[in-house]
Amino acid sequence: MKYDRYIKILLFCFFCLISLCQLNAQPIRTIVVVNGSNSPITSLSQTEFRRLYLGVPVRVGNQRVKPLINYSDADIEKLFLQKIIFMSKKKYEQKILSNVYRFGEMRPDKYSDVDLLINELKRSPDTVTYLWQDQVDKYEGIKSIGILWTGQTE
Repeated sequence: MKYDRYIKILLFCFFCLISLCQLNAQPIRTIVVVNGSNSPITSLSQTEFRRLYLGVPVRVGNQRVKPLINYSDADIEKLFLQKIIFMSKKKYEQKILSNVYRFGEMRPDKYSDVDLLINELKRSPDTVTYLWQDQVDKYEGIKSIGILWTGQTE
């Protein structure tokens, strides 16, 4: 009888602690490769994706793929550079510039407005970009063709 009260208090504290931990937990998010629904590109490996965004020409079938850089969200920009490209922003810009000069290519277009980015994906069937999975579900006319990263944002 005497210990029942202590057990109830311990259980109450335990459940309060679990509730606090769940409030502080970040949701798990996924970054996916995206293109327009009318695009013939159906998949892109992570290696191809990384090479593409480093300025190396990539072809899928007989179609040359054009990357679009998504700078519409600070979290996705940071994760793209850290977890997918594995470079700081400064090093990435230097690498892109170097490969652009080496291969005589154009720099990838950068978009800070997600609506403009989506419109370009719909308009050009040879373009790809990266978005949060939940963004793909909100827009019509685009499709996910691969997963790049899954985890918690810091």
